[in-house]
Amino acid sequence: MKWIWSLRRTRAIIEEFMLDIMYEIPKDDNIGKVTITEDYVEKKGGPLIEMRGVAALPEQEANA
Repeated sequence: MKWIWSLRRTRAIIEEFMLDIMYEIPKDDNIGKVTITEDYVEKKGGPLIEMRGVAALPEQEANA
C-alpha cells in the first residue's frame, strides 16, 4: 500500500510541472514533441518544443 501513495505523490509532482502545458499542447496540431528541461522544472525557462515537419538542428541530432 505504501508504494501506491508514493506513486500518487510522484504523479502529483509531475502534474504540477505539466499543468501549464498539458492543456495547451493538444490544441496545437503543429507541436510534435515537448521535452521538459531542468530549467523548466526550476522555473528558469520553458520546455523545448519541436514542431511537426521542421527538421531538427544539427546540434539536436548529434545529442539524440
